[in-house]
Parts: sequence; C-alpha cells; structure tokens
Amino acid sequence: WANCFGLVLRSLGYEVRWVRDWSDHVWCEVWSGKGARWVHADPCEEAWDKPLLYSCGWKKSLDYVLAFGRHGVVDVTRKYVPNWQETKVRRRLVNEDWLRGWCEHLTIQCLCMIMDDRERAEWTRSHAEEVRDLLRRGDANSADLQGLGGRVSGSEA
Repeated sequence: WANCFGLVLRSLGYEVRWVRDWSDHVWCEVWSGKGARWVHADPCEEAWDKPLLYSCGWKKSLDYVLAFGRHGVVDVTRKYVPNWQETKVRRRLVNEDWLRGWCEHLTIQCLCMIMDDRERAEWTRSHAEEVRDLLRRGDANSADLQGLGGRVSGSEA
C-alpha cells in the first residue's frame, strides 16, 4: 500500500520518498513545502506526522530506517526512535561512516540527474539542512509520544 500511495501522491505532483524500516515495514514521507520538511505518512496505519509510531506505539526496536527518493538516500533512523544512543548500540550491520558515505554518494548521484539548476540547488540545500537537523536531533519529549497506538495493519495487528 505504501508503494501505491506514493505513486498516487507523485501523480498528483507531490514530492514523495519511500521509507524502509529494515525489519519489516515501509511507509512514505511527503515533502511539505510550507513546513520545509519531510512528513511521515503511513497509509496502512492512517498515520500522518507520527514518526515515533513504530518505536513507541508498536514497541519496535528500530535499528535502520532509510528514506529513498528521487533526491537521494537518507538515514532517517534518528527521526523514528525516541533515544538515539540506545538505538546506536544495536546498529551493528554496517559501520556508521560507511553508511553515511554511501547515502551521501547516492544522494549526489540522484541530485546530478536533476537538470534544472535552481531545483537541484534547492534540493541540495534541503538535503544538507535535513542531515544537519538529524544529527542535532535530541531525544523525544512527552508531546512527541501523544496519540501513538498499537499496530492496525499487517500480521502483528
């Protein structure tokens, strides 16, 4: 459903990227021009802008969450977990520098395919800001945890 949802949004002119939790779930993020940020959108869970749904509502131990779009690849795990230091201890699949380097390499490749100079510059700036914000992201606060229910889709529902 996330794939279909993303395709419908793209056909309507929205910027969308596909997000994969390396254990078992996919969803989308939609670019909010007004908010100048990527917003979590999960059609299977009827969830909008609730990135902690999986780790706090479902009680999943997320390790790797990557976002893929026409603008590149970003490790967005910090956005989807309440405590980065606890999560970082579990991340043993690949070296952090290696992952960061490959995400940057793939992002540069994607951005190079955007022909319009102004658009490429805007997405390059947005990407840099997002990476900076993710690296500065602190732990979740109580307001971030409001309204997070259990899973309603899939085999675990």
